[in-house]
This record gives sequence, C-alpha cells and structure tokens, in this order.
Amino acid sequence: MTTNSLNQQALNTAKQLTKQNSQLLEGCCLIGSNIRSCSGERTLPNATVEIDGKKISSSCVKGSKIQWFPRNKLSITTKYTAKISRLLMSVGVRYGDMTVVPKSKLGDLQPELEEIYKNWTSDVNNLVVSFDDIMTEHVENNPAIAELIRKYALDKHSFQQCFRLTYLKPLAIQPLCEDDIGEIESAVAMSMWEEVAKEALNLYKASWFKEKMPVTRVSQAIRNPLKRIKDKLLSLSFLDEGVINVTRSFDDLFNKLPAAGYIENHDFYQLTNFIHVLSDESKLRMHAEGMSQFSYKAIVAQQSQSAQVPSNKTQVVKKSSSPTERSKVIGTPVKKPLNKSNQITLGLGLGF
Repeated sequence: MTTNSLNQQALNTAKQLTKQNSQLLEGCCLIGSNIRSCSGERTLPNATVEIDGKKISSSCVKGSKIQWFPRNKLSITTKYTAKISRLLMSVGVRYGDMTVVPKSKLGDLQPELEEIYKNWTSDVNNLVVSFDDIMTEHVENNPAIAELIRKYALDKHSFQQCFRLTYLKPLAIQPLCEDDIGEIESAVAMSMWEEVAKEALNLYKASWFKEKMPVTRVSQAIRNPLKRIKDKLLSLSFLDEGVINVTRSFDDLFNKLPAAGYIENHDFYQLTNFIHVLSDESKLRMHAEGMSQFSYKAIVAQQSQSAQVPSNKTQVVKKSSSPTERSKVIGTPVKKPLNKSNQITLGLGLGF
C-alpha cells in the first residue's frame, strides 16, 4: 500500500470518527428520572441486640429495625422504576445513571412519560387513602409489637411526602475534555450491544416457553418487539457502522416469514436461530462486524418419481386387533429400487 493510500485511509477514518462524534454530541441527549418512596422501616434507638443468649451493646452493632408499614404494600417503587427503565431503554442506551437518547425520539417519549407519571400519582393517592386501613390490619397481624408500630409509624401526611417521581431535564452530551468523546462513544456502543442481546434474551424466555415448556410456534405479534429492537438499533446506528448488517438481517427475516397466521415449522426454526444470534452478544457483534452468523435458509426439496407398483400387486393389510398381525402384508413384496437417482431427498437447511 502506497504512502498516499495510507494517508487517505487515515483521513477517511478521521472524518468518520468526527462524524460519529458530532452525531453523538448534536443528535443525542441524556435523560433520567428520580424516584423516592417510603421504606416503611424505622431504626429502634438504644435497642439491645442478643446474640447466642448474650446481650450486646456496642457502637459496632446496629440497633434493630422495625417494619412499621407492610413491605408488600410498597412495591410501587419497583414497579415504576421498571416501567420507566423499559421505556427509556426501548429507544436509548444506559450511560451511568442516565440514558443516552436520540433527540428525534424525545417527542415520542414525552406522552408516554406523562402517562407513567399520571399512573404513579394515582397509585400513590390510592395508597394514601388506604393508609389507615392498612395500618390497622398491620397492627392486628403483629400484636407482639403493636405498641412499637404505633410509636414509630409516620403519620399519613409525612408518609405521602415520602413519594416523589421527577424527570430530569434533557442534558446535552458535552464532556469537559473533547478528547473524551471517543471514549464515551465506545462505552455507549458497548452498552448498546449488551442491551440488545439482553432484550432479545428476555424476549426468547417470554415467548419461546409457556409454563416452562418450549413452544413450537409463535404468533405474528412477535414482530412487534423485534421491530422495536430494530428501530432502536437504527436510531443509534451512528455508534457502530456494523448496525446496518444486523438491521439487514431483520429485514431479510421479516420479508421471508409468513405475513399471516402462526409462524411454525421451518419458519419457526429459522426465527429461533435468529433469536439465538441476537441474544448472544458475542455472536451479535461478530455478525455486525461482517462475520455472518445468520441468514434465512429456505427449504430445499428434491423429489424424484417414485417407483411404479403394478396394480395387481397392491399391498393389502389384514385387519386384526393384534399389532403383529396388522404388520403382515399379503401379496408379492415390492423390491426397493437400487438406482440412487430414484431415492427421495429432503434438505431442511435449518442451520443449527
């Protein structure tokens, strides 16, 4: 390779990196959320801890905690943290505690985030309305510590003030040192492949098994989560040029799967093969780098004419209740043809 060729290659690489960095800085932003809630616990001051029959009083041993509000009534935090995370991850990539999201997706996110906030507020209000009844039941179920529960429980107003859901304003991606943008991009790209593989694995676990038993077909609804994964990759394609290799495989698969009815038999096996590649980060990245791990393989069937059997030598099965008798054949047995070209060949090409 000549010096001019090397210089041109270096120049092209520099231009590509500059373009990618520009797309990350100008085309994306950081967004996040913050959820606070009540734990329903209080630490008992000056509590004495007893270990192996001995009472321990030491600053190194923390006092006991009391669950003054039932924990099973406080799943609201986990529920909405998961909802927000799923929504943001459907279009973006995690970066620390924030999510890198293309600015073009903010308009789609806004109404969905508002709907989540509306439902959160409604659930919190319902919990506060039921506060007294829940506390009464909790005290009745724990008579041994009833007085402690009453003593250390928060009042209804303080309880309500513990719950907060806030969305952080979108932030521009602008590192303090410009040289760090390449490192940020590499980290975000790595997270993208990890998250896609994880989403595909979750999809496989949820759709390929029913009551812990593997299924043999899936409905057309499977296209929806697959399309969401593809759209996410497309919106972040500037992070890794190999994304196009993966999205092309999506298109090839969608075009060759049946457009109606269940996806089963050979089509189901091909779809399963694709999911296996998509859910394996190593194989997924190899596929993105051009080392193909999947291509839809159509059924190849070659069937020659079957041997003709004279009508006067038709096989007749004797009726009998005995399996042995039913297997006997009356008439002259037909010899199998020796010519290999007359044999039936069926190539499934499953690719497993």
